[in-house]
Amino acid sequence: IDLNQTFGAFLIGAFFSAMLYGVTCIQIFYYFNRYNDNVWLKIFVLILWVLETLHSIFACHAIYYFVIINYANPIALA
Repeated sequence: IDLNQTFGAFLIGAFFSAMLYGVTCIQIFYYFNRYNDNVWLKIFVLILWVLETLHSIFACHAIYYFVIINYANPIALA
């Protein structure tokens, strides 16, 4: 089984996602310091940021698990 292209695309996608996560963090910081919106709107934005943080954590963990820990172990894909 040749998984180089699959994991390569997954890794590139995760790197791109991490870069966009950094942009999101800057925008969140700017939003909370700059705008005096309703508390419920700020809570909603905070929840979205937490969900994006969890997405980044899970993507990094999946890449580490499949590419580092289980390198050349196709049984781990099952």
